[in-house]
Amino acid sequence: MRPDGLGRGPSWPTYTTVQAVIVVDLGCFPHRDEISIEPLIERFHPDVLYGFDPWPALVEGETVVGETRVVLRREAAWIGDGEVEFARVRGLRGWDSTVMRDKNEKREWTGAGDIVRVPCFDFSAWLRELPTPPIVKLDVEGAEFPILEKLVADGTDVLVAELLVEWHDDKMPEYSERRTALVEALRCPVAPWEDAKTTMLSSIRGMWSGRRAIGARA
Repeated sequence: MRPDGLGRGPSWPTYTTVQAVIVVDLGCFPHRDEISIEPLIERFHPDVLYGFDPWPALVEGETVVGETRVVLRREAAWIGDGEVEFARVRGLRGWDSTVMRDKNEKREWTGAGDIVRVPCFDFSAWLRELPTPPIVKLDVEGAEFPILEKLVADGTDVLVAELLVEWHDDKMPEYSERRTALVEALRCPVAPWEDAKTTMLSSIRGMWSGRRAIGARA
């Protein structure tokens, strides 16, 4: 399995003298003003950014932003390889779309969403293929719980340089205890993506005003 796209797509770049800075953006599709790829590049200046999102409008492929190689895949980070059901919420609340059946606050699974099957991959296994610990941002509408729990169980959480997480336990009953347990168990630095997102967007929104966000169709 190659770390550039789960065995397909462009080849992995070779770094010989300087350790690569890698950012992984899970939940990268830009919904309205909710952009993440551009602010992550602005903050961390990575050599490569991998973006994953099962949203059907995500434009897959490879581009270069400044000095950052950006590789986008229309897949869901998950706890195994194959396919998973995805409640795709229609309209302006597309960011509520989720693979988590316990997240149904906006009737994602009972009327507001189209239930489709999307490709998924084992994020824990994929991490082992990277040449250096990445910075990982997760905004995956509840899927952070099984994904991170598997990282802890597999011991691959130690392969992460930093986690930026948007937690969704407020939208799923009885998940607050799982969040507490995860924060205590994780062996890598963890910070809220909400805080980082607010700071980064305030500095970058003007730059990207009126421009098409990376990964979105024209």
